[in-house]
Amino acid sequence: MPDAFGRALTIIRVLASFRATDSNATPTPDNVPLTQHLFNSPSADVILRSSDNVDFRAHKIILAEASSILEAIFSLPQPTSATSASVSTPNSDANYLIEEGLPIVPFPENSRTLNALLGILYPGKGARDMDISLAADVLVAADKYSFLGVVTQMEVILSQSRLIEENPMRLYALARRYDMPELAKKSAKETLLHPFPGPHIAEFKDVPATALYDLFTYRNKCIQLLETLLVNPSANVWETDQCPIPRYGFRAYYNQGFTMQCGNNGHVRTVEINDFLHLVKREYALRVSGSTLKSSSLWDSCISRLYSCAFCMSTIAPQLLEFNDRLAAILDAQISQASLLSGHHRVTH
Repeated sequence: MPDAFGRALTIIRVLASFRATDSNATPTPDNVPLTQHLFNSPSADVILRSSDNVDFRAHKIILAEASSILEAIFSLPQPTSATSASVSTPNSDANYLIEEGLPIVPFPENSRTLNALLGILYPGKGARDMDISLAADVLVAADKYSFLGVVTQMEVILSQSRLIEENPMRLYALARRYDMPELAKKSAKETLLHPFPGPHIAEFKDVPATALYDLFTYRNKCIQLLETLLVNPSANVWETDQCPIPRYGFRAYYNQGFTMQCGNNGHVRTVEINDFLHLVKREYALRVSGSTLKSSSLWDSCISRLYSCAFCMSTIAPQLLEFNDRLAAILDAQISQASLLSGHHRVTH
């Protein structure tokens, strides 16, 4: 009959069933075994073997301190028989392996995931610059084995990584799944700069519907900020406490039916401000940020109808530019104050 330690290893194998490794998978940078790593300390007292047969020599005291599951396993009676330094010998009764006198604990995670996971437990030894797929795998493993401190550290690492800009939707889904509120806020804000809902995000299948609803509501709330400001631009843009400026003619024209008339060599032409506002709203809804209003492409479109009029280019265009700049600054300040509506709901597995 298997002993207690053997039964504990069986628990590891059961956990492995939650994320089985496909042995027939096509090799990619994510599943090619590591050829080198830093976890080979001679003082190690346990070997962690990855699904792609890479061994990591670690210390039970560090693993047990970080994981309640591994703490329970290591507290059980363990094998003491030593074997040859080059041979792994299965013990058919106890259902475990021993190599060089050290027990081997098999993990279903691949070597890259274990390397990153251990790198967080052993500061300075693991890769911190991870892609979104590796980050997801590390979080799955940390959650599975109750490495609660790893999840906390991952929030700090990911909040400072390039992934905020590269994959904000996937990062937001991971943040909501693993209850990382600060990362959720940062990634939600970054999603405003990307099309919504965008491509299919597999990570959303593991989070409650409220996470996606919160993101949708947050985006709409930020879009509505522009609509609210443009209801009364005189009070909200030109004459707010943050933007005190003289009463320009542009402001007066803006309030008079959204048209501006100018004299140019004896004739009168009209510039439609409605067209300008429609373009601003459309572009802002696609990329919800004050910087959208200051983009060169939007600005060129806004003033293209003023090019033929020297008066408009010399008087109205500068006022239009200042209006855009002030509106953009107010929007960015208000977006920074906006928040996700509901609390974070952790998914139970």
